[in-house]
Amino acid sequence: MNVIQQLKLGFRSLMLHKLRSALAVLGILIGVTAVIWLVAMGEGVSYQAQQQIKNLGATSIIVRTIKPSEEANSTSGGRSGISYGLLRSDFERIITNVPTISVAVPMREISRDVRRDEFVVPAQVIGCTPEYFSINRLPIARGRPLAASDLQRLENVVVLAHDVAEQLFPIQDPLGRAIQIGTEFYVVVGIAESRTAAAAIGGSFSARQYNRDVYIPLNTFRKRIGDRVITVHRGTFQNETIELNQITAV
Repeated sequence: MNVIQQLKLGFRSLMLHKLRSALAVLGILIGVTAVIWLVAMGEGVSYQAQQQIKNLGATSIIVRTIKPSEEANSTSGGRSGISYGLLRSDFERIITNVPTISVAVPMREISRDVRRDEFVVPAQVIGCTPEYFSINRLPIARGRPLAASDLQRLENVVVLAHDVAEQLFPIQDPLGRAIQIGTEFYVVVGIAESRTAAAAIGGSFSARQYNRDVYIPLNTFRKRIGDRVITVHRGTFQNETIELNQITAV
């Protein structure tokens, strides 16, 4: 029996048992689809994990401030104050005593509402140096990043993350316009590209939402906002003093 006869015999058998043949084909299709879907899902998760590691920097060392637990600092009403975290002197020691480090970037952050006319956006205000953008792989979509001269002159300039820029300026061009953080006004000099959230670090269970950040010079942060933050929690004034939230070294 040649090949053609075998094919004819097989086709005739399929036609005699149409329902069984259809179910067999359907089972094969479902099985193949399931395998492809599982492989694709695994590749997607693997790619996302690799991107998060890449965004953090495979050779980066991140030292981060962790707030003490409320139980360790609880008081019975009234006014309380705590001082914790990294110091500017810690940053100086790192860059002085670790010769293998090529770049070290200090960072200070605080949650604040950012305003522009009637628009109000809750954001994370980041005080940083110009190297923060390159070390964290934050490309600028428009305008420019922070410059060394901004730190030296204590300039009131700001770089907006993608989402913050869209919410504060849904129609207008943000560049060259002013936004308000607290009682101070800052001129927008740049807009960062949109970026996916990075993996949680420093004992935090929440991912880093870069698209909710606004960036100002670190020296300006220290001058305009300061190291001391007063919050009200359950009728208690909490006075927190923090010099630096994070130091990233490469």
